[in-house]
Amino acid sequence: MTQIAATPDELLLMWVQEEIRVVCARPPELEDHPDLAMRIRGALGRVLALAGPPIAHRHDPFDRPPPFPALFGADEETTRPFVIDVDVLGDVIQVDLRLFGTAAFWADQCRVALVAALAAGVSIKAGSRHRCPLEPLDCLMRRVCADLPPRSVGAVSLICLTPVAVRAGAAVLTVPPALLYAAVTRVRRLAPWLDVSLTADWAMLRSICEQARVVRDRLSPYRAVRFSQRQRDRRIPVTGLLGECRIEGDLSPLAPFLVLAEHTHIGSHAALGMGRVRLVMYP
Repeated sequence: MTQIAATPDELLLMWVQEEIRVVCARPPELEDHPDLAMRIRGALGRVLALAGPPIAHRHDPFDRPPPFPALFGADEETTRPFVIDVDVLGDVIQVDLRLFGTAAFWADQCRVALVAALAAGVSIKAGSRHRCPLEPLDCLMRRVCADLPPRSVGAVSLICLTPVAVRAGAAVLTVPPALLYAAVTRVRRLAPWLDVSLTADWAMLRSICEQARVVRDRLSPYRAVRFSQRQRDRRIPVTGLLGECRIEGDLSPLAPFLVLAEHTHIGSHAALGMGRVRLVMYP
């Protein structure tokens, strides 16, 4: 499909995402661990791998694939057009699956698969392979558009809710301004899923991030191990940053990307549940 050239501000006006929320009863032994979303994403993938064509037995004139190869795929370089957020709230677990742009086509199948995956069981302790069923109590779907950015941004407080890994080749960057440009990169890679070719002065945006001042850095390293069932239970190291930081500078050109960052996550492995951030922008 032909892509539309658009600026970051114009992309915000076109932005659309489908959200699926499932609320489950919380098992007493559940550990509220940063990789809980990663484990639920794995359970979702196992169910979607068995899903059939998206329009059942009817002919699809666009020849769209089933949801698993479309959303998970085998190419590690492909930008996955979804994220999963998990919040443990008292005696319930709230699971949010967010599908961006044209990925919303698979929303119905993803809703059914997510409910089935939770009911079938998820590992509820870090590093454990024992799965415990999560009883779905409620499910809802909604379509969400992006908020408009503030006119002026002079400072940003950024909180990493799940590990954020920003990479330059094999290296993991730990300087806070790198997290700002990770928001730019994430939105730029997701734009094709909205049939948009994003146009901007990328060198200028990178320079703004590099020149920003770090006035508070309370980020700390996070390390863990996850297991990949697709790779025969291979142990895969997980690294990133948790905590918060405050960055100041002339950040207004970054505002459209920062508005979307809370929805899209930032950094590597965003579709695994990593890179979930909360941002507060100040004039």
